[in-house]
Amino acid sequence: WYAVSLGLATAGIMAMVAPFAARFYESPELVGLVLVMAVAVPFQAMWVVPSARLDIDLRFRAKAMVDIFYWVGGMGLSVVFALWGFGAYSFVLPLLITTPLSALFYLILSRPPIEWRFQFSRWFTFLKLSSMIILAAFFNKIVVGGAPLILGIFYSPVIVGLYYFA
Repeated sequence: WYAVSLGLATAGIMAMVAPFAARFYESPELVGLVLVMAVAVPFQAMWVVPSARLDIDLRFRAKAMVDIFYWVGGMGLSVVFALWGFGAYSFVLPLLITTPLSALFYLILSRPPIEWRFQFSRWFTFLKLSSMIILAAFFNKIVVGGAPLILGIFYSPVIVGLYYFA
């Protein structure tokens, strides 16, 4: 529940920031793209515990199969959506299919015990223990996605796209 709550919070932050990013980059279509990505985030959070359970149980093949489905399926769907004329949405729409399905596959494969008790008393401990991981993931996103964001301030989307895909 902690991971899913963080996923929902992240999705909410993405939804709130999307209009400002669109205005900043003078790109109104950015709102829709970010909102589609935000919908997928809680589903990604749903597979944190099942994925860890597969690691603990040394079920790397099962985990690899789900990951292959997620990445290859996402790329394949991107091509299909592009052929159907979805434009930039071709890159994010696959998330609405592959992410929930991957979460379902992880849950089926690991069968974690799910209780409806949220155990809020443990969340502070989780936050304390996971804060460095969350911070590292945040900085990783800045390093990986920072250059295109900064280039987008100074150059056209065509130039940034060429840089990104190069």
